[in-house]
Amino acid sequence: SLLVHKITEANREMGDSAGLKEQLENEIKEREDEFLRLNKSHQGIIEKSEALDNEIDTMMLAGGILKDRGYDNIKMIVLGDGPSRAEFEATGKACGCNSMYSGFLPYEKMAAYLSKSDILLNSFVKKAPQSIVNKIGDYLSAGKPMINTCSDPEFRNMVDTLRFGENVEAENPVALADLIEKLYKDSELCGEYSKTARYIAETKFDRKVSYQDIIKLVRDFIGE
Repeated sequence: SLLVHKITEANREMGDSAGLKEQLENEIKEREDEFLRLNKSHQGIIEKSEALDNEIDTMMLAGGILKDRGYDNIKMIVLGDGPSRAEFEATGKACGCNSMYSGFLPYEKMAAYLSKSDILLNSFVKKAPQSIVNKIGDYLSAGKPMINTCSDPEFRNMVDTLRFGENVEAENPVALADLIEKLYKDSELCGEYSKTARYIAETKFDRKVSYQDIIKLVRDFIGE
C-alpha cells in the first residue's frame, strides 16, 4: 500500500484498484528476476531547474555504468514528463542506460509502480535546499529501500539513524552505481530497509499518529 497523506486513505485506494497491479504486470513486462530501480522524483514536470539540474542525468549515467558492468536487468524508470525529457533520454541513450520514461500517469498507477519497484531514489543536486519533501511519505509507505542524494543534513541524519536506506553523494554517478550494485547483491539488507521504511511510514508519516504529538505539544503549551 502507499501513503498519500493518510495511510488509511492510501490502503483504501490500493485496495479499490486490486486489478491495477495485475495490469502493470502485463504493462511492465519485466523478467521475474529483473531488478527495477524506480525514480518517482518527477511525478509532474521534468525540466532543468536550480534544484533538479543534472539529477536525472546522474541517474542515466549511473545506469550506463551498471550496464557496462554487465547488469542488463537493472532498469531506471522515471515517472513524469516535461520539456527536458528529450535531453535526459538522449543522455541515457548515449551512455547505454536501460531506462523508461512513463509520461504523465494517474496517481493510482504511479502508486502501483512504486509498489513494484525494488529501490527508490530521492535525488537532488548538491545545491538543492530541500529537506524532508512530501514524496518521502510515499516512498516510505511503499516499503522499499531508499537511496538519498539530498545534501540536507537533517534528512541525511534521518537516513543514517533510522536505517531505511542509504545516503550517497549527489551528482556522482559512479557512487550511485556502486550503491545500486551493493543493494542488488544484498537482498537481506534490502529486506531490512524495506521493513524499517514501512514502520517509519506508519509511525511517523500517518497523520492519525503524528498529529497526536502536535496535539500534545499544544495542550502542554496551554497547560491542559
